[in-house]
Amino acid sequence: MVESRPDTGAHVSDPLLPAIRLLREAGDPSPRRTAATLASHVTGQDENACLIGRCSPLSAEQTAQLTDLCRRRSAGEPLQYLTGTAWFMGDAYAVGPGVLVPRPDSEILVLEALKRRGEADPAAVSPLRFADLCTGTGCVGLSFARELDKTGTSYEGLLTDLSDEALPYATVNLQALAPRGPVRIVQADLLPDGGDRFDLILSNPPYIPSADIAGLMPEVSIHEPRSALDGGADGLVFYRRLASIAPARLAEGGWLLVEHGFDQGEAVRELFRNTACFDTVESVRDLGGHERVTAARRGYDAADTPDPVRD
Repeated sequence: MVESRPDTGAHVSDPLLPAIRLLREAGDPSPRRTAATLASHVTGQDENACLIGRCSPLSAEQTAQLTDLCRRRSAGEPLQYLTGTAWFMGDAYAVGPGVLVPRPDSEILVLEALKRRGEADPAAVSPLRFADLCTGTGCVGLSFARELDKTGTSYEGLLTDLSDEALPYATVNLQALAPRGPVRIVQADLLPDGGDRFDLILSNPPYIPSADIAGLMPEVSIHEPRSALDGGADGLVFYRRLASIAPARLAEGGWLLVEHGFDQGEAVRELFRNTACFDTVESVRDLGGHERVTAARRGYDAADTPDPVRD
């Protein structure tokens, strides 16, 4: 009879036991799940089978690869960098050093944009034009496009990033996910020069105050790109810049939607309320009850009449 160990849920014959032990000793909060994810990546075996202790024997080469990955994970390297994949809104995105790992909290930015896509002047929106600024992997803009595909909405998308390291990941993800509408990737500092106006501008910009970055978890502060984290002294540099370009780059009735830190909602709202073109400013809470996204609408008469926070 195969004996099980209550502390891991693993079987004595489970080839992942050494990896689980290594990860546990390093303080990994979910050593079996991490080991299963890495083993699946190395061997191609089903991750769920590995998770319940049904992983087939590993070759010596696979064991060495798994051990190396576990050591790197124990040293703080992001799990998604080790596997080369991060999941966002049900899709797999290529990730790696030089690009921010997609977070589940960012999904609310996509969902809120979808709610507002029909609020611009219907006569002026054919097709819907949107931009995703500071796109990184492209997860926000590409997920938005793929959701529009499900509704048959006609659209044109633009994804921008200034980073030489991030843009190749966005390009790979665009090719892999292949949204139906035309989506372009352009290297730019927010928006490229020109007079194009957009019905929706989305952005998850850097928003960590510079002095706070050193205090983040090592897998973030050491391994993820500082350029994707650093929002200047108060974390609001990019929100000021976005507010400054909105009057010229948003269509009438168009929305600017931004993700921000859990404690930055009030500051971002105040900044947008002081931007004359916006007639509506509102923040949306995430599942944890924190203000996570703020949306501002460019009015037809530039009236400044902000709305309260919505749950």
